[in-house]
Amino acid sequence: MSEAYVTQVTSNIKSPTGDLWSIDLNQRTLLYGGNTSHKSAVINAVELAVSGAADDIVGRSEVRDAALLMTLTPSDKLSSVVTWDDGKTTSGYSIERGKTVGKPNHIIGEEAVLPLRSVREALRAGTAKARKAFLGWVSSDVTAEDVLAHIPTTAHTRYIDIAEKQSKDPVTALLAVSDYAAKQQRSCAKEAKGAEAIIESMSEQLPARPTDAEMTQLREAFADAERIYEDALRTSSQPVVDVDAALTKIEWLDRQILNDEARLEEASTALDSDQSRMNALALSIIELAIESDLSTCPTCSSPVGYEHLETCRGFYVEQVATSQVSNKKQQDVVNALRVALQEHQSEKATLEATLESANAQAPTSSVISEEDARARLYAAREALERTTNAVSRWGDMSNARDKAAAMNEDAASYKSLASACATAIVALLQQQSEAFAKRVQKFLPKNWVFKVVLQDGTRSVFRMGLLRGDKLHCALSGAEWATVTTAIAMATVGDKAAILIPEDRAWDSKTLKSVMQAFGNFDGQVILASTTKPAGRLPKGWDIVDMDAWLKDIEGTNGLAVAQEEPEEEEEQAPTLTLPPAPTKEKAQNTFSARSVRMLKGLGFTSDQLGTMSSGTAAELVKAGLIASQVTINQDGSWSARVSS
Repeated sequence: MSEAYVTQVTSNIKSPTGDLWSIDLNQRTLLYGGNTSHKSAVINAVELAVSGAADDIVGRSEVRDAALLMTLTPSDKLSSVVTWDDGKTTSGYSIERGKTVGKPNHIIGEEAVLPLRSVREALRAGTAKARKAFLGWVSSDVTAEDVLAHIPTTAHTRYIDIAEKQSKDPVTALLAVSDYAAKQQRSCAKEAKGAEAIIESMSEQLPARPTDAEMTQLREAFADAERIYEDALRTSSQPVVDVDAALTKIEWLDRQILNDEARLEEASTALDSDQSRMNALALSIIELAIESDLSTCPTCSSPVGYEHLETCRGFYVEQVATSQVSNKKQQDVVNALRVALQEHQSEKATLEATLESANAQAPTSSVISEEDARARLYAAREALERTTNAVSRWGDMSNARDKAAAMNEDAASYKSLASACATAIVALLQQQSEAFAKRVQKFLPKNWVFKVVLQDGTRSVFRMGLLRGDKLHCALSGAEWATVTTAIAMATVGDKAAILIPEDRAWDSKTLKSVMQAFGNFDGQVILASTTKPAGRLPKGWDIVDMDAWLKDIEGTNGLAVAQEEPEEEEEQAPTLTLPPAPTKEKAQNTFSARSVRMLKGLGFTSDQLGTMSSGTAAELVKAGLIASQVTINQDGSWSARVSS
């Protein structure tokens, strides 16, 4: 454990003029004085310089709000600097106010803690949090196996899964798992409650749950309504067919077609007559005989002569030509008859198709109007959608029930884990409480007996106080409470420098002396404030500061413990014919008081820097509350602001 402690405080907290004041402290210091002797100013200054926060500001602890802290001084700059026991290290805190309060500047020269804050917070938080806090303080040698020994084996897997993610020591992991399980239990219970509220809300307006058969029936009804509506649309859109007229026309066309066919056959027969074919054949025979240079008749072989054959050919050429003209006319007749037949057949086919289409598109159900069919379709669709929506809502209800059941199950699981962790915390505390009580007892007066009670029958509790006879008293007086909480804080201090500042209570001189003697066993720093002195001789190792006398002293210097520079007119009285000797560093040091030297050292300035600076520089630095790391002392005794790299 570090034994570093604050030896000097320089600040302007609660300074009437806003100027700096300075005070020396020891490892154990009693600030003695009246209620307006600035004891709290010294304490606030130490707290602020070390931790960046001050207690007991408008009834609050650990106040870090810069604007609120600025109310501690009438100046536009709040400054607080402490010097540690090595004489070199400083910690400081400062705020400046322009149009608004600026950002605080906190310089940490020594890592230090104010453990009473965490003790007070734990005791104010209630039984469960107090147990957890104390377990963290008293169980430094607890292993993971020790923790699991107090947790049911059924919860080991889940506990280990969560604990391994913490990457902390076993006790801290146990506390983290306990907090996590409690948080998850609340979260799951909240979700389950929300799901149950949804179920209750839905149940009030939810219709009866539709069956699968009802859904099938509604789907079929909707399909039928669609078909009926489509039939009605077709009926209203197709042209009206006069069936009787169409049938009469078909009968007439049948007769016309028969007549056309008979005439076409007759014309075609006439077109292909035997005489036309015989004339063409005779012409071909005669032309063949002529080409063969014959003089006899090709049919009877009579010696008719060549001229006769020529005469015959001329005759048949004329006959064939006549036949061709006649055939062409006949062909035109045939073609006209064929076109007429095709037109009549096509018209008949169109009428028959129209009748067939009209018959095919006739509605299979009873014919209703388009409006009635549409209304029937809308009603069927609405019924189907309403029932489908009901099915969906029942599905949501089922999901909500499943979620509520799952969340309730998870909540119960986390509750069980949180309960197991709480049991483990109590068990470990019981194992460690006796040793911890002995550690606390070391810092209490001899006739005070400290005890912690964790069990009241079968109920887990957390009670701490002093034994009087065989009874535990938890309702302690102000002085007793301040002493006990400070002793607990002393028993929890780790390896950082610790400063204990007990609450200022109505100490009587005898109790105060016994408490100071007990606190002398603590290796850290203790700063006590009291309106009374301890009875008899001052306990060993303690310094006492008469705050009333101190306050009177600094008020006599208007809060500024720096001597003023010699008036310039005195310098003008120096001989004019000879130059005065150059000032030495010793002379420079002697231009300001010993109190000023302490204050400047409190701001972190070294002896060499003090020897170099002028008295005017010293006065400016003290009044501005500038610390050594913020300025440079020039060789001519002046100073300049140090620019941060």
